[in-house]
Amino acid sequence: MKRLVGPVVLTAVLGLTAGCSSPSAYCQLVEDDQKALDSFGEQRTTEAFTADAKRFRQLADLAPASVADDWTRLAEVTERVLAVHEKSDLTLEDAQDPAVLAETDSDDLDRVNKAYEKFNATSKERAAVVKNVSDECDIDLK
Repeated sequence: MKRLVGPVVLTAVLGLTAGCSSPSAYCQLVEDDQKALDSFGEQRTTEAFTADAKRFRQLADLAPASVADDWTRLAEVTERVLAVHEKSDLTLEDAQDPAVLAETDSDDLDRVNKAYEKFNATSKERAAVVKNVSDECDIDLK
């Protein structure tokens, strides 16, 4: 049986500080999605990853040009994890069950693992969005 590589959790505790009285649409979306961004990666479910990918796309559309590509990259790798799970008929929920993994084709597991490796290799993008949200919105991601 192969071991499935899991996603690195983006641990982000969003603390709002006193800021501008009328935040941009970008900053407002970050603020509105505070709980979801804070718990990103904790729920390894198809529903949660789908919502995360959609959220990242929305943030990319609203983000300053300097960080839009970073949000887009986060959306892409999250969508890729979803796509390979769907193609392999292995839900994110099932991927946590050793019995299901033992029955899963090794080629499918390899594709899923590669998607997670790309997902996990986004520390540069994650750092960039954390810094940008702090600078742009006075919202600290930790």
